[in-house]
Amino acid sequence: MRSTLRWAATLLLALFVLCVPQIAAAQSGSCAANPSITGRPCAPAVKGTEWLDFRQDGQAVTARLGTLLNGSVTKLQRAAARAAANNAEDGATSSFTVSLATAEDSGTYSKVYNSTSTPKLPDVMRVSGAVPYLYTNGTYFMPSTNVSPGTVGNLSGFFTAGTFDAGREATVWRASVQTDTAAAIQIRVTGTSSTHYYRLQVDGQYINKTPQAFVGAGNADTITVTLDGQPHVVTLESSQTVAILRIRVAPTATLSRPVRSPDSIVALVTGDSYSEGFGSQYRFMGAWPATAATLLGVDDMRIVALGGTGYIQTNSTTGAPKIADQVAVWKLSNPDLVASNGAMSAVSMVINAGGYNDWSNTSAAIAAAGLDAWTKERATAPNALIVVTGPWAGVHGEADTKTLADEAALKAAFLTWADPNSLFVPINSDPAPWITGTGKVGGTTGDGNADTLMANESPRVHPSFAGHQWIARRVAAAIRAYLAAPVPISFGLDLPPVPAAANDNAGHQLAA
Repeated sequence: MRSTLRWAATLLLALFVLCVPQIAAAQSGSCAANPSITGRPCAPAVKGTEWLDFRQDGQAVTARLGTLLNGSVTKLQRAAARAAANNAEDGATSSFTVSLATAEDSGTYSKVYNSTSTPKLPDVMRVSGAVPYLYTNGTYFMPSTNVSPGTVGNLSGFFTAGTFDAGREATVWRASVQTDTAAAIQIRVTGTSSTHYYRLQVDGQYINKTPQAFVGAGNADTITVTLDGQPHVVTLESSQTVAILRIRVAPTATLSRPVRSPDSIVALVTGDSYSEGFGSQYRFMGAWPATAATLLGVDDMRIVALGGTGYIQTNSTTGAPKIADQVAVWKLSNPDLVASNGAMSAVSMVINAGGYNDWSNTSAAIAAAGLDAWTKERATAPNALIVVTGPWAGVHGEADTKTLADEAALKAAFLTWADPNSLFVPINSDPAPWITGTGKVGGTTGDGNADTLMANESPRVHPSFAGHQWIARRVAAAIRAYLAAPVPISFGLDLPPVPAAANDNAGHQLAA
């Protein structure tokens, strides 16, 4: 016992002696503390995330204070562990009910939260997957967090042509409110039709796991969620042009903004139309990034993907640039995530799912462009776990020689990059195949799971709703496995020597 106490005291003293000078140096803007650190450029760090240098047997071993205490990886680990045990996709459905109507009940639900109320609707609403945008008619649209520079975003009909906002895309978003004594709430939504869909959660349990269609009469619907007069968090999930005009409750009830967890996680997903949710018969609902977020405990997954693009490929129709050139726009369309030093330090994870649209280019060129994108993402999101998947197979199939070569080249570039907080997830070369066969929904061939997992399209390119769910589970499983691996950090006292591969945190990188 005395030995343990003596060891602990020595550890605390050593941390104090070693850490304070390093923190002071980092805060003063000096990079002299340890110029040999690899994986990130030597630059002043944000308070709480400084690099610290510990000495062990004459070797320099680096650790990040933010990671040691409460960094992005640690938060991801906790969130993923909780979600593995309990998440909305796998959990039981809620016993509460939801109904649709074309009109509102303003007599029963006379208290209104909108753009002019006190408090205003955004003051009692927590949104994930989007940044609420107040339109001129008092409606809150939920644009996704990337922007096509042209005017063909799916919200372009609502915004002035030629403006930044005219290129806004809207994919999957969620808006939550906290009730107190409400027996029910009414949510008035606009921009709906019978081909737009929604899902509803109460306290993290779906009322309807399968997306339900709106009525869409007059491009508006009223959603009534029947509760029990007790406090609950109600979450509406929808996509594209669907927007919230107001929320009504009884005069004795009050809404407030749900409290964000200390392990609240913001993640970004970039890529192409796969990541936007194309192929789902529910109009982007069920897009694999949104489902993966639920499975990983990520409460704010922002889809910054733009269809038709890749590491090299630009979209000539929309004017959307290649992925590396999209990164700068993330700050413009996610201003709430930009720190005073210009970095997106609050982003805990960036997932890259590109390469499919680059198929006609050489594998070497694709890999070089991928490396350019990841490097820019690291500079933009210094604390994020950067995940890189292989390219989707789509119409080519997972056994396609060129697709396999592209994945091998991307993996080789990733390993050469040697970023200390990154993960590569193979798709086509995975020993356990993801999507197999030549069929699709509505055109089955009986030779693989593509009969169910690929959408009824010609040519067969995108996954179906079930395919998006399957991809989400495969991506989430790979990230969970990475997060479950031990982090090789040594304090350099009288602990066992650190393996050479871990000396500069290289052990944090994993090619699954």
